[in-house]
Amino acid sequence: MPEPPDSYVHRAELLADLGRYDEAAAELVGARPGDVVALTLLSRIRLVAGSPAGALAAADAAVAAAPADLAALIARGMALADLGRIDEAAAQAEQILRRGRDDGYACTSAAAILAIGRAGQVALDAAWEGVRLAPDQPRAHLVLGVVASRLGLKEIAERAYQEALALDPRLRQAPAAAGIVRAEQQRYATALSHFGPRRRPAPGRSRPRREGNGPPAGGLSRLLRLGVGGAVAAPLLVTLTYGYGVGAPQLAVLLAAAGLAVGWVAWRRLPAPDRAGLPELLRADRSAAVVVWAVLAVPVLLLGFGLLGSPWPLLVAVVAGIVALFANHSRLAA
Repeated sequence: MPEPPDSYVHRAELLADLGRYDEAAAELVGARPGDVVALTLLSRIRLVAGSPAGALAAADAAVAAAPADLAALIARGMALADLGRIDEAAAQAEQILRRGRDDGYACTSAAAILAIGRAGQVALDAAWEGVRLAPDQPRAHLVLGVVASRLGLKEIAERAYQEALALDPRLRQAPAAAGIVRAEQQRYATALSHFGPRRRPAPGRSRPRREGNGPPAGGLSRLLRLGVGGAVAAPLLVTLTYGYGVGAPQLAVLLAAAGLAVGWVAWRRLPAPDRAGLPELLRADRSAAVVVWAVLAVPVLLLGFGLLGSPWPLLVAVVAGIVALFANHSRLAA
């Protein structure tokens, strides 16, 4: 009786779970050409076994066979990151986020890829989204912790690590764990082990996965985008009106008041962790700090123009809006 076509995949998975990575890889080397599942598994096994070049070769073959397969794209991105090919890894992570924006594993994986070389706002947003979509997966919390730690957000990193430990206490164990999933998780846990084991948070204490309606960094990021849009549009609209000599000071005061009111309402509607985490985020991310101060300066400058009638506050408001726009673009591209 012929062997089932995917039996070598099952054997490889069992061997990998036992930590016998060389034997698991040997099972998959003779897989059918274009077998995306086998090639992706081979890539993950080789990466865990410490062979990123071999992992990339298998992942390249998997992506060539199925360019839209998320698992294959993730395997390729992880291999590129481990090889230090940061730009290519970042491009792969962006593709993963475009295709898997509703997939917790995909978001977490993209964040993990970016964390190796580009732990910026995009990585943090992706990590928070991974936690939101898969709150019961230790890997999601661990990756959030790694990204936050590399951005200097120590409180968030420690809370994420403690949440992962609460979900899987075995992560405290120092020896390398057998199995692909366990080995991947242990890698992130080791990077956070300097926080040390602590008591599990008591019921009612804030946790990354339970607060609010979405990820803190994502909520702040959306608020910053809203603020930047207003900071750019309002001064330009007033400048256009000023050029025609029609009620520019009055319009400036109206737009400034409306902007402050909308910003205050949007700020109050953010979950508490978003508001509490803003000072730490601004200390860790200079671009975000520039965006915030530039956005806040615009309504004040517009009020100054409306009350004084001098064109200089309006000119500075236009410049502040442009600074906010470019700083926000730099923050997202980091």
